[in-house]
Amino acid sequence: MKKWIMEIPVLSTLHLPGWATLDELPGCAVAKISDADMYTAFVYVDEEWDYYIGDKAWFPPLKRWVDEHYPEHSWVRFDPDGDIIPELPRYDEAWD
Repeated sequence: MKKWIMEIPVLSTLHLPGWATLDELPGCAVAKISDADMYTAFVYVDEEWDYYIGDKAWFPPLKRWVDEHYPEHSWVRFDPDGDIIPELPRYDEAWD
């Protein structure tokens, strides 16, 4: 049996301005998983991001960071235990 290894960037949900924000990405593949206070989401990212995000001001810095650090990846995972990236905006108040 072949074992699969998931290799995608995992960022803290603190980089999202709220859970419902992911519902505002029309046409963008988003897989949301929640269980009690645990929120995890997989978001598909590609060259079409600019089209999907429109005026979502919180997304362009995220896209630039992913493009710069993980250009070969098409998915980003957001998780409460994910990496906090100093150069990305944080939305702690959305998760209090």
